[in-house]
Amino acid sequence: MDNATPVAVIDAHERGALSFRIKVIASGARFLVMPHRDPEQPRWWCVVVAKCGSNGLVDPAEAGYIAQRHLGRDDLADTLAALRTNLDAWLAEPSREPLLAWLIASPPTPVWDPKTASLRLLDTFE
Repeated sequence: MDNATPVAVIDAHERGALSFRIKVIASGARFLVMPHRDPEQPRWWCVVVAKCGSNGLVDPAEAGYIAQRHLGRDDLADTLAALRTNLDAWLAEPSREPLLAWLIASPPTPVWDPKTASLRLLDTFE
């Protein structure tokens, strides 16, 4: 296997967008890379990778993966742009080995309807 990771960016860059989607080439599993408030330090931001269905919607049944922490608000745009343009190098860093293993091991999530998922969740509380 060559040095390239088996994950590719699948979104074209949209002006002003920080989030982008990636896809595991072998399985077709899709993920959203996005900024999120750091749960341990809300004044900071982190980069979260969340599993998506094949329709591109975040799967609420899956927990996101905190991939990078302690970013200032002013650092978000540059950090996410760098990740988008050099995803292979970012995923190749030793600290990202667990993230890359999780991405590769995740099976694809089928398309799901957010209305149906919400109703199913409500039913579990009755």
